[in-house]
Amino acid sequence: MIRRLILALVAHSFLGPALAAQGVPTPRDHFGFDMGEDRKLANWDQLRAYYETLATQSPRVAIETLGPTEIGQPFVMLTITSPENHARLAELHEIQMKLSDPRTISGA
Repeated sequence: MIRRLILALVAHSFLGPALAAQGVPTPRDHFGFDMGEDRKLANWDQLRAYYETLATQSPRVAIETLGPTEIGQPFVMLTITSPENHARLAELHEIQMKLSDPRTISGA
């Protein structure tokens, strides 16, 4: 759980400048504090609301609910990439699947 929170904080710290350039709210704008600030933590509902805001305001972000967690919260996945890559995610997934199975690639 703490590992996931740390990962979310690191991701937010890298996303902030790029998101500001696109006109979407930075983590500071949304949460009212900087990620990693002493005695300040975003809860799951705040994080999920921010992810949904990103998905609606940026063509680079897509959110997908994979199912419920063990405690009944939605387990979400963000895909952050260029709009061009969003359009070809199925193709990229197929390439990834081929690369993950050494039997499907030549020894070149």
